[in-house]
Amino acid sequence: MQQLFLTTSLMTEALSLCPDAASQEAFCPSYLLAIRRMLDEEYALPCSLDLLEKRFRVSKYRIAREFSQYFHQAPISYLNQRRLEAAKNLLITTDNKIHEISQKTGFGNPNLFIRSFKKEFGVTPQIYRKENSKIRL
Repeated sequence: MQQLFLTTSLMTEALSLCPDAASQEAFCPSYLLAIRRMLDEEYALPCSLDLLEKRFRVSKYRIAREFSQYFHQAPISYLNQRRLEAAKNLLITTDNKIHEISQKTGFGNPNLFIRSFKKEFGVTPQIYRKENSKIRL
């Protein structure tokens, strides 16, 4: 077990020196790719490190550490970014209300959604929609 950990650590270290992201994914553990795929596809569902730990039967601490090593972002940060990108798309392609988009993208609480959106993109969802409404026409 110790040897496996050392080997994994050495591979991770070597990959961090390699600038090619595709080559990093080739050595990425399959469970991390599965987690990322799940976050991409099921972003609207509730998620936490505890849920990931139960679903993938890997320690949440290991998930957090290795996900960050391979994808340069914590899993929950990745999820929130995925949710915000989906929200941007819904804002310019639908007439859904802000609270509906908040629900559809997994934020639940509209105030949390608005704060997160403004922090990430510099404007509120409503302003973003108005500024990008030409795209829908």
